[in-house]
Amino acid sequence: MTVPLDIRVLIDLVKIAFSLIVLSIFSIYDIKYRDIPGIYVWFFLGASIVLFIFTITWYEITWFLMSFIVMSLLFGGGVPLALYFLGYMGSADVIAIVSLAFLFPYTDVYKYSLLASSVGGIHVPPIFVIILYSTIVYLVYLPFKIIYVLLVHRDKLPRNSGYLLKLVYLLTGTPMKVSDYLRKKHYYPLMVFKETDQGVKVIYRSSFNVEEDYIDHHENLKRLIGKGKISPSNYIWVTYGIPYIVLLLFGLIMLLIVGDYPLLLFLKFII
Repeated sequence: MTVPLDIRVLIDLVKIAFSLIVLSIFSIYDIKYRDIPGIYVWFFLGASIVLFIFTITWYEITWFLMSFIVMSLLFGGGVPLALYFLGYMGSADVIAIVSLAFLFPYTDVYKYSLLASSVGGIHVPPIFVIILYSTIVYLVYLPFKIIYVLLVHRDKLPRNSGYLLKLVYLLTGTPMKVSDYLRKKHYYPLMVFKETDQGVKVIYRSSFNVEEDYIDHHENLKRLIGKGKISPSNYIWVTYGIPYIVLLLFGLIMLLIVGDYPLLLFLKFII
């Protein structure tokens, strides 16, 4: 199917603008409510698939093209789906990543990057680069968080736990008084207080289930405070989780600015 170049450019720009607008809206929901309406998420996926089917007919089908697209979709779907089943990623995050994989399955998007050059005429699947850049954004933030916790709250790390759990708390958790936690929304405890016949048992965990409701934890703590089992001044480790949609938005913006050029230069250097 022969499509005029100006039409292709227009559709490419529409896909870029569409993804930026949708991820911006999703980011607001993710930060403010830690939840995105399902109808919005499924609309994003459906529209992305329609655009994928519409634009894929423009290419000359080759084994390389098909392999590249299959690899993009498998990576864009497989990795986040595995993280979802492990409890580290929400369903909206998974669908958003898959949608981006359908929107940008091939290398077209790189010609709109400010650094549009490739190294040796090759490119990396865009969804891989978006996920990589979003991870880098988070990793840049982490050292500042770890230093703050070590300087201010080091004495509150769980003493009878292994180094791995302490590391997880440094990376993902924040200590606060129970009374302060009860005023927070969308924070999940990494220390779960469970009432037993012998008193209150504290269960230390490394993550939370994305399907659980933080309100249930609030009610449990209020009940234990009412019974005098714990004090509102006790410290509890909690996590906000990672608003991954926000990181995806940053990852997409970085791709539009620098493309995959820095990554290809790094791979060329180490290889």
